[in-house]
This record gives sequence, structure tokens and C-alpha cells, in this order.
Amino acid sequence: LAGPGVISDRAVPSLHDLAVSAGIGVLNTWGAKGVFDWRSQHHLATIGLQADDFELSGLGDADLIVATGLDRAESPEERWRLAPALTVPPAGLAPLAERCGPSRPRPLAMPPLRARLAAVTQRGWSVEASPLPPSRATMHYAECVAAGALVAADAGNGGFWVARTLGTTRL
Repeated sequence: LAGPGVISDRAVPSLHDLAVSAGIGVLNTWGAKGVFDWRSQHHLATIGLQADDFELSGLGDADLIVATGLDRAESPEERWRLAPALTVPPAGLAPLAERCGPSRPRPLAMPPLRARLAAVTQRGWSVEASPLPPSRATMHYAECVAAGALVAADAGNGGFWVARTLGTTRL
């Protein structure tokens, strides 16, 4: 479970190394949106935007939650600590990745949240009638981000849809 401290501490490459060496998936909070390309097998979902995100993300079924860079304002501990947890500062990700060693590639199980979000998001991609569904708009925003643009949204409905459905290919 990765939060915005991974970005501010410039530890995203270390997070990637840990995910690959340990063969694990990563849930990111909305403050860490884009730490993985949305198509990466290691990107499980962006969580913390809706009431049941933490439960539907599979955290309660984890053998161990490795939490890093979290911001209490967006991810209070009582919401995400649903299984045994280890908090690792972002600077500790690289040494942890080295200790894990290379893992054998294996398919990662996606949490129920990922399938639910994909169904809602992708359903809107093909709609061309107005009003456009929010996910159709954020699909276009994602293309802009991939081309190097910056997308920002104020808190509220617009910000929610950007945080929930923007398919990230970079931070």
C-alpha cells in the first residue's frame, strides 16, 4: 500500500523494484496515483476514494500489508490496517527489495475492487452521446497525460472522477 510519500521521497523506482523482486501487487492511494502504469500487473488499484475501497481491495485477506509513504489525512490507519502490517519508510524500499531477491514470475490475483472499477470505467469509454460519462472524459485526459500534459482537478465531483478513473501511464 503506497501513499504520496513514495513520490515526494523519490522512491517510486524502489517501489517498482520491491514489487518485481517480491512478486507482489501494489495498491496506491489517490495521492500516489501513477506510481504504476494502470496496465502493469503490479498495479492493483487506486484506493481510499470510496467507503468500501479498503475492504474491496483485498487488504483484509493479506498475509502482510507493507505500507509506505502513507498520509494519515487520506489513509487513516484504522481504515487500511485490516491485516498484519509492516510500515516501511520510502527510503527503506530499496534495501527491502534487495533482501527479497528475484522471484519467479507468477500471475498476481487482482482484488474485487479492480474488476468493479474496470467495469464502470470501461463501460463509459465507448459512449459518444452527450452527456459524456466521466470515464470517457478521463480517458481523453489520460491520453493527454501520456503525451506529457498535466491534468489537475479541484476536489469535488470532477476531482473524484479524475482520481477514480484516470488511467495513468506516468506520475
